[in-house]
Amino acid sequence: MDRITLTEQQTSFLSSLRESLGIQPGDPVQEGNNVVQDDNLRVDDAWDIWVVGGAYGIIYAYIPAWDEGDERVHFPIDVVPYVTDRAGPDGQTMPLFDPPPVEEEPPVDEGGEGGEGGGP
Repeated sequence: MDRITLTEQQTSFLSSLRESLGIQPGDPVQEGNNVVQDDNLRVDDAWDIWVVGGAYGIIYAYIPAWDEGDERVHFPIDVVPYVTDRAGPDGQTMPLFDPPPVEEEPPVDEGGEGGEGGGP
């Protein structure tokens, strides 16, 4: 997905919104995933959102396509289960979740001493 391009007016609005919500730069957005402030997420392959920040497990989203000038659209939403694409703050495609750690299996003893059979 391509990054959303914001106007100066939209950027100013997002700064004011963060301030009113008490969101500081670098604050975590939502525990358990890799979503960060200023991510762009595509939801249900239908609409793109700008991640403003988060609190209490909810993402505060800004939807530029729904912005009609004076009326700014933002709302808290649990979007993570519905995210179909992600462009990070530097435009990089990033996974929402880190891959689970691979569990190493113990080595298999392929012979050696002992085992089946008879005799000492």
